[in-house]
Amino acid sequence: MPVRFDSRKNVFLLETPSSTYVIRLFGKRVLHGGWFHRLPGWSDACVTPSSERPSFSPVPEDFEGKAYFSPDVCQQEFPVTGRGDFRAPAVEAVDSTGANGTEFLYVSHDISRGKKKIPGLPATYADEDDAATLEIELADPSGPLRLTLSYTVWEHYDAICRHARIRNASDKESVSLRAVMSASMDFPHYRFRMLQLSGAHTRERRMISRALCPGMQSVESRRGMSSHQQNPFMALMGEGATESSGEVFGFSLVYSGNFIARAEVDQFGICRAQIGINPYNFGWKLEPGGEFCTPEAVLVRSEEGLGGMSRTYHELYQRHLCRGEWRDKLRPIVINNWEATYFDFNAEKLFALADTAASCGMELFVLDDGWFGKRNDDHS
Repeated sequence: MPVRFDSRKNVFLLETPSSTYVIRLFGKRVLHGGWFHRLPGWSDACVTPSSERPSFSPVPEDFEGKAYFSPDVCQQEFPVTGRGDFRAPAVEAVDSTGANGTEFLYVSHDISRGKKKIPGLPATYADEDDAATLEIELADPSGPLRLTLSYTVWEHYDAICRHARIRNASDKESVSLRAVMSASMDFPHYRFRMLQLSGAHTRERRMISRALCPGMQSVESRRGMSSHQQNPFMALMGEGATESSGEVFGFSLVYSGNFIARAEVDQFGICRAQIGINPYNFGWKLEPGGEFCTPEAVLVRSEEGLGGMSRTYHELYQRHLCRGEWRDKLRPIVINNWEATYFDFNAEKLFALADTAASCGMELFVLDDGWFGKRNDDHS
């Protein structure tokens, strides 16, 4: 079973073939414990979060012998706003009074085989033998919101799929969501280069990387779609990581609308990586009894550089995201007229091209740019 829970240590271990993702319960708070090379079992990586760092926003609660819990110095699993953590939140909600101080505390969890569907959204799929899913239930002790964090851990891929489901348990008051990320992950350092895939028309998906520094670094789309300008993806490359070696973490969003992928480095050098729907112009009225599901984020850890990360995404998406009869078949051979004719074509040229293509075994003809109106060059 790739998901385990130790009730004595209050630790979840999510185990892929070569990695271990750690989630720790600190009292009723859900904290991030790290994503490492595969651990043989419970280890020193699963220790109680340190409170030795100075904090300017302590919460006077005594959990496990600690005098204070300090949200701004801990690695959190799904951070909120209004509770002493001044970094970017994973969720922000405003109630009917205008207050936005949400808090989510652990209630229960469930571990099951396979993977559930996300209502109304595309997502990867799995049989019982392919993966296991952890669902952590949380509740706001002073408000109507309930939160489910979902983690699907794959048996044969170093990948974890995440999404969140937020519900309004009130039968009277509505709540406005201002931001809900699909995944949030805190690293204990920022010794990474952030890789993004950006481009423009005819120059799609250029690889651009830069070293992280204190503050916010992000890539996003506000166009209503991901577009060829920004891909809903980022990768954090460890020191010395190359195409074929080194540690790399990938963040991919299975969503074609507005998105944001960002990495924030705080005063203590903690790096918070998040991906999800762009909060820009986002608003969702959660009616009494209503529910909101985020798109799926697919997180990949590679010890074989960017190439290992890419191969994991390719294999996972081909076998567990693509659907239909062509999933495991060779695709039809396509002929596109663009390079053959550019704007200069007529019916006779197109039929001749199609006849020749058919004689070569091509199965589909695509008429490209220039068929609409008067379109004779790139300026018309």
